Amino acid sequence: MKQILTKLTDGTYIPGDKMLHFTAQFMVLTIIVSLFDFNFWNLQVLNVVMAVGKELFDKFVKQSYIDIGDAIAGILGGILAILMVAQW
Repeated sequence: MKQILTKLTDGTYIPGDKMLHFTAQFMVLTIIVSLFDFNFWNLQVLNVVMAVGKELFDKFVKQSYIDIGDAIAGILGGILAILMVAQW
């Protein structure tokens, strides 16, 4: 079990960049869900808009590329935050 956790956190199974996107989106959505009283589906739309918006920012402002994996990692982090915080 320790090996699996080590490989999850050192980038072997999940790249560090994707973990950063997941964690950042999780933290931002946790704060938003805690402070504002939106319904579940509005939060999901906000979650997707934030993840896609970040990738569009990378493409057009940073002159980088759109990474679908980053967007998916962010969306998954947001879903977890919404499910965890909205239930309390």
